[in-house]
Amino acid sequence: MEKLAIEREKLQFQAKQKEEQVSVPFKIKLQPFNPKFDDILTYLCEFEAVCDQAKWSESIKVLQLRTLLTGETRHISSQASTSYVDLNKSLIERYGQRPHEYFSDLISIRRENNETYRGLMSRINIYLKRCTEDKDPIEVLRDEFFLRALSPVQAQWVRRNKGSSSVVEAAEDYISPKIGNPVNLKVLLGLEKEPEMELAVAGKRLQANRKKETEIRGRIYILN
Repeated sequence: MEKLAIEREKLQFQAKQKEEQVSVPFKIKLQPFNPKFDDILTYLCEFEAVCDQAKWSESIKVLQLRTLLTGETRHISSQASTSYVDLNKSLIERYGQRPHEYFSDLISIRRENNETYRGLMSRINIYLKRCTEDKDPIEVLRDEFFLRALSPVQAQWVRRNKGSSSVVEAAEDYISPKIGNPVNLKVLLGLEKEPEMELAVAGKRLQANRKKETEIRGRIYILN
């Protein structure tokens, strides 16, 4: 079924070429996208470079990109709109990283082997867009540099627990582990409760159960 779908899209692409009289002097040299090994942004940057050289229209871009998708990625593309922008967005949302991970990539970015200067700048632009997500760039950069100045554990705790508050307010609420006590990362990251808290809750439940037992015994005694 997948091969038939690919062939159908190739036929659609060829028909579209004739209608728009689009000349493609070369073939795409990209391998099909593999989510296990390929970074989606890098892959899309390489695809965009080919599109710019070929001067394809938006509809041709959609058809060409879909021929490079297989398996789950093809299923995602079939659910996306026919718009190239929407298809891009769907793929990035599914296979992209979190905003702060793109910021880390941006900080450590280096030109890859045989990467064109236009491709490098395109990758920088995409990283910037993904790490800011339509927010104020100054605010995003300020928060990210603030978090990078903290310990990795505290920075992750702040990301998970800041909610609508600022990173500064969340950092002030952070409780450092006691010296000499083993660090429970799950507790620090808010994934588990402190053992003392769990014991306290268990103690209260035990007291409540004992109180109920006493009341029941009293009622039985009165009835007798």
